[in-house]
Amino acid sequence: MAPSPVPPCTFYFDLLSSVQGLTSFANAHWYESMAHVLYRVGDFVTANMGADPAHTSKHVTRTLHEVN
Repeated sequence: MAPSPVPPCTFYFDLLSSVQGLTSFANAHWYESMAHVLYRVGDFVTANMGADPAHTSKHVTRTLHEVN
C-alpha cells in the first residue's frame, strides 16, 4: 500500500507550519546544534515571504524547492 500523497504547499504559512513542526521535534529529540539548521530554514522562508508581498504560488513553490 502506497502512502497518501503529500498535500501541496501553496502558501508561505504552510511552509512555516511545516518548518515549525520539524523544529519542535528537533528541540524535543535532538541537540541544539542539530536543530540550528531548521532555524535557518525558517529564516530563509520568512525572508522569501517578505520579498514576495503578493505571496504568489509560483514563488512559494520555488522557495519549497530551494528548501528541499
